[in-house]
Amino acid sequence: RTVEDVVPEMAHERSMRPQLLSLMRSVDEESNGLNLEDFLKLMGLFRSFKDKERLRKEQWAIRDAGFQPQEVADFRELFLNSLENSEDMNYPTFSHMISGITPLGKSLSQELERMFHETCAPRHEADFPDFLLLMKTLLDKDFGNLREKSKKRLAKGRR
Repeated sequence: RTVEDVVPEMAHERSMRPQLLSLMRSVDEESNGLNLEDFLKLMGLFRSFKDKERLRKEQWAIRDAGFQPQEVADFRELFLNSLENSEDMNYPTFSHMISGITPLGKSLSQELERMFHETCAPRHEADFPDFLLLMKTLLDKDFGNLREKSKKRLAKGRR
């Protein structure tokens, strides 16, 4: 159960099984079960795996979105400043952030929620790469006239 909690992508993805087994064998060489030291080593390996996967996903999202380094930095700041004691952003927080830029009526709220869940599936929260892809989609579609309204807001902030 611990593997499912800590690295669910490894526990549920068949293609990840050999890597998972390799990590477990590397800490339990005698195959006699995990002691505390082995368990702590394994958690460290899982953390390292998650960090590498997070970085890989972020690099892919940046490349896919086509944002410039300064834009990525600005979006990261917006993302981090919007979080509430979490590493990921839930839909209410995302919706609140967007509604601060452009008003969301019922129709736009429903469309925004659909896009959010499609981008984040199967999870229910957006990590930073998901957030970048969401912002790219919203800007490309000029969702709720977002481009113009965000430029005006940015100009006000620079005064």
